[in-house]
Formats: sequence, C-alpha cells, structure tokens
Amino acid sequence: MHKEENETEKSIVESVSESHLTIPKEKIEMEEQRIWEQSIYGEQLGARQPKSYSAVNNWSQFRSAWNNNNTGTIILDRNIVFSSSILGDSLNARSSSITITNTGRRTINLMNSGHSLVMNGAANLTLNNIDVIDFPGGALSRDARTQPLIIHNGSGIMNLNNADVNMITGTATSVVRGQNITILGDTRIHSSKSKDATANVNAYAIYLTGSGVLLVNTKSRSVISSTNGIVRPPIMSTPSSKVEISVDSLTMRTTVISSISAPKTLASWRAVSATLTGTNASQVEKSTSSPNDFAVRYTENYRHHDTLIFNPNKNRDEWLEPPSQKGNVMVNYLDKSGNHLIEPETITGEVGKEYKSESKEIPGYYLLVPPFNANGTITSETQTVNYNYVKIHDHLINADFEEPPITSNFSFIHQSKVPGWYTTASDKMIEFGLGPAHNIFGPASGRQFVELIANEPGELYQLVSFEPGTILRWRLHHAGRVGIDEMRLNIGSPKQPEIIRDIKSDKGQWTLHTGTYKVPENQPITYFGFEALRSSSGSLTMGNLLDNIYFAKQSNIDITINVNKERAQAGDTLAYDIEMANNGGVPSDRHKIYITGIDNLNIDYKTIQLDGHNIKEKDITIEDGKLILNPDITLENTSSINLRFEAAVKSHYLSGDIDAKATIEYWDEGFDDISYKAESNISNTKIETLVPKPLDPLNPEIDVNPENQPKLPEDQGLLSIDFISSFTFGSQAISAQTKRYYAQPQRLLNLDGTLNDAEERPNYIQVSDRRPDNERKGWTLAVTQNNQFTDRQDNQLRGAHLVLNNQQFASVQENGEPTLQNQDGVVLIPEQKIPLVTASNGQGAGTWVYRFGDGESAGESVAL
Repeated sequence: MHKEENETEKSIVESVSESHLTIPKEKIEMEEQRIWEQSIYGEQLGARQPKSYSAVNNWSQFRSAWNNNNTGTIILDRNIVFSSSILGDSLNARSSSITITNTGRRTINLMNSGHSLVMNGAANLTLNNIDVIDFPGGALSRDARTQPLIIHNGSGIMNLNNADVNMITGTATSVVRGQNITILGDTRIHSSKSKDATANVNAYAIYLTGSGVLLVNTKSRSVISSTNGIVRPPIMSTPSSKVEISVDSLTMRTTVISSISAPKTLASWRAVSATLTGTNASQVEKSTSSPNDFAVRYTENYRHHDTLIFNPNKNRDEWLEPPSQKGNVMVNYLDKSGNHLIEPETITGEVGKEYKSESKEIPGYYLLVPPFNANGTITSETQTVNYNYVKIHDHLINADFEEPPITSNFSFIHQSKVPGWYTTASDKMIEFGLGPAHNIFGPASGRQFVELIANEPGELYQLVSFEPGTILRWRLHHAGRVGIDEMRLNIGSPKQPEIIRDIKSDKGQWTLHTGTYKVPENQPITYFGFEALRSSSGSLTMGNLLDNIYFAKQSNIDITINVNKERAQAGDTLAYDIEMANNGGVPSDRHKIYITGIDNLNIDYKTIQLDGHNIKEKDITIEDGKLILNPDITLENTSSINLRFEAAVKSHYLSGDIDAKATIEYWDEGFDDISYKAESNISNTKIETLVPKPLDPLNPEIDVNPENQPKLPEDQGLLSIDFISSFTFGSQAISAQTKRYYAQPQRLLNLDGTLNDAEERPNYIQVSDRRPDNERKGWTLAVTQNNQFTDRQDNQLRGAHLVLNNQQFASVQENGEPTLQNQDGVVLIPEQKIPLVTASNGQGAGTWVYRFGDGESAGESVAL
C-alpha cells in the first residue's frame, strides 16, 4: 500500500474514533473504490490484467470487486475468508456477468455470515477452480444462513466448472438456486450438517426454478447430493424444468439405509445421455445408456436416492457393475450371386449398445448401395448385415444381351444369371425377349433384346472403369412397345450419375441414338444405366425395348508443354516443346491448337515446327494474345506429334510469371457430332529482371558507371532506388560573409574503373517501379537531412542550407512522368523529411531519372 493510501485509511479511522459517528457514505465509497483499484492492478500469471480484472487477497478486496459492476473477472490469489469491517461486509446482488477463477483451486468461505453470491437478470456467473463453503471455523451461536450459497434470480447462466459448493449451516432449502445451471469439470454440490449447527440442515443440492435447464456435461467425477443422512432427491425442480445429462457413466446412490447411516450404490450405467423432467427430475423423457435401461432403473430407484455421481470412481463402492447382455451381428460381403467375396465378420457387444459395421475396399468391386442396417442397435437376436457389391469391368459386358440364351419369346431371369448387368428392382429380375415379340420384328442385332423393366420399376446398369478425362462414345437402339415410350440414360459417378438424355422412340422399329460422355476428374468408376420414364401402355412394366448398346473410348489427346528455362529476364529467349499424344480408340483430325499465357512474349514465326516441319503461315494466327495453329494433320490412335517454337520475353516485362498453356480442340475422324478439348499443364517461367543499372541522366537509353556508387539494399523489391549521387563541395575557406558553394557534377568511370575526366553529368537520383499494374499504387521520394553540417571538431555550420535546383526528369518511358513536389527548388531543413517527387496511380512506372540540372547547368544546381 502506498503512503498516501495509509494516510487516507488512517484519517478515516481517526474520524470514527474522534466523532463516534457513522462513517460518511462518501468516505466509505471512496475507500471501497481505493480497495477495488488496488486489486485491479495486481499481477496475475506474470502479466498485467485489463481493468475489468481484479486480483484479490482478502475479503475486503473480494467484496469491493464483487460489488463493483465494472469487474468482469475476479482472480483469487489466496483463499478468501469472510471478515467483518467497519466499512461493511455485505455482498450486492450483481446484474452484470462475472467470472471467479484461478489456475489452482481456491476457496471462498462465507463462514456464518449468511451472505450469498447473488445474481440477477441475464448476467452470467462462472466459477472456475473455485470452492464456495460456509464453514464457521468454531462454535455457532446461531445459524445465520437462510438462503443458498449461490443464487441466480434471473435467466442468466450459472456455470460451475471444477467447483465444490458445500453448505453445512442454516435453514436454506438448497445449496444453489437458479434457472439455468451448467455443471462442467470436477464439480460437487452438496450439503451436510456441522456438529455445531443449531438448525436442522435439510437441503437439496440444486433448486432449479421456473422452466429452467440443468445441463450436466462433464468428463470428470462430479457429485450433486442433498444433505447427508436425509433421503431426498438431490434436485428440486418444477414440472416444466429439464435436466440434460451427457456423461460417460452415472451412479444413483443413497447415504441412508433404513435407520443405519451406511451409504449404498443403487444403480450404475455407462454412457448416459438423458433428459429428465417432472417434479424434482422424477421422470425420464428420453434416454440412451449402456445398458439401455436407464428409464427403467432410474424410475425404480428414484424414491431411494439422494445423490447422483457423474463419472464415478469404478474402483470404489460408488460403482455398481450394471447388468450386461451380449448380442451378435453377422456381416457378409457378397457378389450378386450371393458368394462371399471376403470372410464374413461378427460384431459382438452388449444388448442396447450401438453397432457400426464397415464396408470394405474389395479390388474389382464397388459398393453402390450400403445396406439399410449397416448401423444399428445390438439386440438379443442375431442380426445379419449384407454388403452387396457390384462387379467393375473395363468395358461393357454382354452389351448385346446375348447371354444367357432363352428359348421362349420372353423370359424373366435373375441378375445373378445375367453377365455384366444389374438391376435396382428389389426382385432383381431382368426380362429378355426374342423376335417377333412385344410388337417388334426381332432384335436390333444378334438374337435377343431386353425390356427395360420386368416386374417392377428399376434401373438397368453396369459399372465400368475408365481413366478420368476419357471421351466415351455411346450408342443404343431403342423402341416402343405399344406406342411411343420414353427412357432416360444416366451416366456418371456411381453415387450420383448425371442425366445424359431422355430418349423417345415409337413402336415397331428400332431407333438409333448416339452421344458422347467425358469421364470427369476423380471418377475412376463410371455408372452407365437406363431407367424407364413413360410407357404408352400406361404401365412402366410394359415398354422401352433396348438392344445393341455401345459404350467405349474415342480419341483422347493428352497434351504436355515444357519450356527450357524456369527463370529468365526481359529479352531472354524461351524455347517451348509441346507433346500431343492420342491415347484413345480412334484417330483424331481437324485439330486447332491454342497457346495461351504468352502475352509478354514475341513469337519467332520461323521457329514454329510440327514434327520438324515448318507450319504454313496461313495456318498460324495471333489473336487476343493467343497463338493459334490449324495444322492439316490426322493423329492416329496410340501415336503422338511434337510442336516446337521459340519466343523472346518482351523488354518491358521486367518481372512476373509467364504461364504458358496449350489447349487443343479436335474431332473424331469421320464423326461430326461432337468435338473435344484437351488442356495441358501450365509451363511456368519466372521473370526476375535485376535491379536496373544506373542510366545516363542525359541519355537514359544507355547505362553508365558513375563515380561513388552508394551501397543500396539488395532486397528493395520491384520498387527501388537504383542510384543516388553523393554531393561533393570540396574544401572551402571559412568566411564571415554569406557564401554559396556548388556541388561538383556527377563524374563517370571508365570500363577499367578509372576516372573519366572528360565526362560529367548532373547529380541525380534514379528510381525504378517494376511492380505489376495490379500492385502499383504510386510512390513518393523524400529526403531527410539528419543533422546540421559540422566541421571536423563537430562545430555546426549555423545557417547553412542545402538547395536543390533545376529539377528535371529523364526516362525512356513516353508517359506517366512523376510530379515535382517543389517546382521552384528544394531547401533542406535539418531533421525534417522533405518530399521531392510523387508518382500517383498511373505515374512513375518503369525507370525514371530525377536530375539536378542538364549538361550546361550541372555544376550550379546543387548548392550549399
């Protein structure tokens, strides 16, 4: 405590002793404010806390912090014990949220004060690692407590996390009371009777008011218990309230058996999730548990329990091993004929517990539809789970429906007897036909055909494997039976195939339908199936005849692009090599090749060659930054062709990326219904042009080697100062008169590093802005003279000023000249930052020379 604080406290005490009067209210408030302010600046956990934090060590500090609505968090540095004070000892009912916490366990002992932690309204109370007790610490002359230790009169939440709330005195109905209470961590709420208590302590652990909710969601051992020795439920609640419990295990327990004080565990469960309602949480609204009999045994033992232990210690007598019953689930992995693809599995567990079976990755097979009972609840009866797998082929099997052969006009055959094909119909039947039958003269090809639906609606399908990106051409023959029938072709991912086309055909003749499908990326397995939409007969089981199906690869060009340089500078030549390979089933023709990402390249037309032969100029176009080639070639299947060309990086493109990409559009040779497109990888060349060399300030198209080049940072990035002249004034005699001295012009060096006495240039600063357009936000060049000029003895040259005149710009850029900040010249003031040049948006791109004078005025433009 500071000296002035001691004096303030002393003055208050003296005032009391001298006048024997009640302490003035303003002085009490002033003292309480002082105590609170003292607590808020405490150190906690090695760091100073914000002002809403209070670190307290005694009852006065705790009371001041609690009673101050600005306090958001109280940190107990020590255990807090109630003590009376001339300033008062009561605790206010709070209407603002507060957290009482500490990293280790701390205690608030209200002793026999009768005080409570009271909250109102929507404010929340959180206890974290805090115990609240009322241990008197000696004989009781009276039991002062008539209210619970913790009370919430409003709708706010009472969060108890790692808290022990224990009431041993008084006549309060419950230990805690509130509408919304949450129990987390290692928390205990209980009451017992002190040997010195004069009142008959008989309290519930929790009084849940109104339509409140008690949420118990803890992984640690926690207890709620009414007063020891008196059998009453630990929770007092209204019929409209709810108790939500989600714990790993739970025990109901009583502390009294008949008239003998001996605790007894009544019932225990594992993994309890339950909602309790009714007066004093007497009814189970819903529950799941292990064993799954919580509702039954909780209700049976309700009248006898006074304690609930959440996650009890199973090595002590507070755990009673629950009854268990075993059940089995047989899991089979089958093909369409019912054969086991792998060994079946057996899941054994307690009745009432959930089971989860798992599908298996079986080479050559795919699980299209999981079994309805893949997950469920174990029962006393053995259950069977069948995973029915679909065979995957690399091409359509039995596409002409010639197997199995039939002898009558039509036959219904189970899918297990039909190679290749599956049906989603529950009876798994497929209808085959011969001709003439079903108003058709015969099959479209071969001997047999099928009717899409046999006895009930279903989809006829196969699963085939093609590489993603493969172009597939499909064709089929379709006919109506009584009139015009309609079916749908679905192709795509087995889980969610796409609608490819709705197909209509009239009766009496086969109609050919064709199309193309490209296998998407990440789709190694493709679903190919048909479903009936409408039948002119009025029944889907009559109509939609199908035959002679074709589903196979077409031409498929893979294209890759490579460049000879991963890094380059402006002006460098890049050589591109593009490989195009037809990995499909038919030749391709009518190729159109696009090379994109070359906006910053100059293409050398003479170097464009296809398999070593120059392409005709009429087949070469540059359009919108793309190189477009139309070679008159046919690319046979399983063959490839090579395209090469060279290009130079444009001189103005100083930095960035050239991401070249090749795209080819082509057709199947002999087919005009669809074209294809293939895209290559991206070939990247990073352009990193070095920081520009100093330019001639009088002719910025050429480089020079100035004398006294400064050492500039190497990591300036794309906005850089490339060169700054050093001003040299030589040796001058001291004068009492006002004098002007001019800096020597910038001198140049020869190639061998010697001074070129014949060449002088204006002093200058060179700035380069090579940033991309989307990153260029302008720039400002400024200078600061750090201190006044001094001689060798550190004597200041008072009144001296450095003056920059004849400011001019020079650049190869045709537009975008920056703006001078001081048109009439610049006078430097020591220790002040002076802006020289500003480039706004659209200005200052490229390299700019900011010079002082020209060839004639170079020696008289920088003055001291």
